[in-house]
Amino acid sequence: MVIRVAGKDVESAKLLVAGLVGLFGGESVLLGSDAEVQVQLDGRSGGQAMGQTLTCVERWLEQTRIGCTDVWVDDRKYRMDAA
Repeated sequence: MVIRVAGKDVESAKLLVAGLVGLFGGESVLLGSDAEVQVQLDGRSGGQAMGQTLTCVERWLEQTRIGCTDVWVDDRKYRMDAA
């Protein structure tokens, strides 16, 4: 499973990357030049790992005061709002 998160800019996306690396390790998280953050969840408990990822994204939205972002789970796109 691949989860992608649209970042507002590279600087704020780096904060999300730091949180996700803490959960899954650096080899599973990628920051693109377009501020998109990608998490590869292969070999992990899909539901638990996805829940941890979305919780991290929610905290990031609150921390950066970004109102919402687009999140893709594999090829499905969702809109995620700050809590």
